[in-house]
Amino acid sequence: MPSEPAIAVPGTTSASLFERVLLGTVLTVILVLSCLLGFATTYLMAVLAVIAAGNFLYRRREVAWASGAPSKVFLAAFVILALLFAATARQPADVLLAFNFTAFLLYVPLATLFARGAGPGNARRIAWLALAGAAVGCTASAVEVYLLGTGRAGVVISDPIRLADTAVILGFLALMGLTQQKDPLRWVFLLGPAVALITVSLTGARIAMLAYPVLVLAAMLLLMRRKWLGLLLGALFVGLLLLAAFSGLFGGERLASLLSVVNDILSGNPVADEATRIRLELYKAGWAAFQQSPLIGHGWAQLMSTPATFLAETDQVHASLPHLHNELLNFAVAGGLTGVAVYLALIVLPVAVALRSPRDSQYPARLVGSVILVTAYLVMGLTDTMLSFELHTALYVGLTAILLGYCRDGSRA
Repeated sequence: MPSEPAIAVPGTTSASLFERVLLGTVLTVILVLSCLLGFATTYLMAVLAVIAAGNFLYRRREVAWASGAPSKVFLAAFVILALLFAATARQPADVLLAFNFTAFLLYVPLATLFARGAGPGNARRIAWLALAGAAVGCTASAVEVYLLGTGRAGVVISDPIRLADTAVILGFLALMGLTQQKDPLRWVFLLGPAVALITVSLTGARIAMLAYPVLVLAAMLLLMRRKWLGLLLGALFVGLLLLAAFSGLFGGERLASLLSVVNDILSGNPVADEATRIRLELYKAGWAAFQQSPLIGHGWAQLMSTPATFLAETDQVHASLPHLHNELLNFAVAGGLTGVAVYLALIVLPVAVALRSPRDSQYPARLVGSVILVTAYLVMGLTDTMLSFELHTALYVGLTAILLGYCRDGSRA
């Protein structure tokens, strides 16, 4: 897969003060304020992307739009999903559900904006901004729990799951700085995963906790030269993390219950945890629904109603949930194998393009960031939805554009 062509050579762009301010605003919204803004992040990103597009249209003779593989993949994903929903629509309104994926259309203006700002040192800036965003999420969580007395972070801002997911992504993206900062200050970036873990414990979000040890292992393997040592240290840390979770160190029974759930599943015993049992029933029903229409699926409008016919009567109430709590299954039921292909293309995109990108000084950071982003979305999508949830869809688009377009030394004219 070819890399996204860069747009402008640093030092030679004719970016106006307005464009530079707009770039800084978009970076701040995505990286620093997304934990605090929650769902509003999506709409702010959309407004800023429209402003960027308007600016580029006005200055059309000076601007080369981002048109590489990522732009094509995101645009194609939106069009294909819209066609699938049209083909399976039972009423005209069903087609409109394609606009749940409008964030895919934001990639081109955002990637154009970021690529015009490409230059040395950008990956380090992104690492600092991600660290700041993780710290903001941690601070907001502490204020909710200890000052407002909500008992669980994410009740006031966003929701516990989305807050924890976003904090974990930002916290681990801060590790990009370890590849860029060479002085002792570089170790500050280790605070990213640390403050993210605090946020997870304050939210009680089990999905983010499941992703956390996987991201630790991925980060160790990426950042350490001796891979065997990285694997060993990562495994040791994960073991300590599981022990701490089982002992209740991270607060509450929700996180401590993870091990008992895993033990029930592996041993073949009935799952005592009700939330997990419901997910397993939804997966069975979703698989049965997929087999009914394996090529084009049933459309997003029938994402829950079709699997509901395979649920036991006592579980019919769960058909009112908004999704099947598994990313791949969502796309399989809604779009069949075609939908699965769309999902797979989107999820491998950042790493595939990063691997083929120029070997400049920011290549290691670009690769680390891309692997972290994809790993987080893959793992969190196992028991929830990410690319089909508006906040995380928008963040995926924005972060992909940042990593592939902004975090590079220069560009080809």
